[in-house]
Amino acid sequence: AQQVEDVVRLVMEKHTSCIPVVDKELKVKALVTERDLLPKNTGDLKVKVSSAMVSNVISATPGMMIGDASKIMVRNRLRRLPVVSEGHLMGVVTALDILSFLAGGEYKGVHSRENLSTRVEEVMEREIASFSPNQDLGEVSAAVWETGLGGFPVQEGGRLKGIVTVTDILRHAYS
Repeated sequence: AQQVEDVVRLVMEKHTSCIPVVDKELKVKALVTERDLLPKNTGDLKVKVSSAMVSNVISATPGMMIGDASKIMVRNRLRRLPVVSEGHLMGVVTALDILSFLAGGEYKGVHSRENLSTRVEEVMEREIASFSPNQDLGEVSAAVWETGLGGFPVQEGGRLKGIVTVTDILRHAYS
């Protein structure tokens, strides 16, 4: 049996959202997700969001095509992209938003230019929870449990300052 800290380390090293649990015959018995590893009672972690967030954020613009946004997400192993216009956060587009849009469409072909040239602003989520750099990381952890989301933009004065994810919380909760 592995310790929780070992599993957290594996999740972070492998940049994955889950780790399979296998038996002696190597049959998968369960999956342990990032969220499963997140302490449920984080309370006040005594860490400011600004200390845990990634401030060099890769983002999309509202007019960017979802095909281009998808390439950025795949190339950088991202599940979400903040959508920014002139430094202001307009929304967030997730891999699931793009897949849901594509799955609901009528296709002329596998690589339909019409679908992939849809603008990000047409599929992004506009109503998004965000945090300020001065909030406690424990508040973000509580929001993960409450919303099921794995990451949140960090903004100050309407301007994007960073992004904080479950991985960032795990890094601080188990360090």
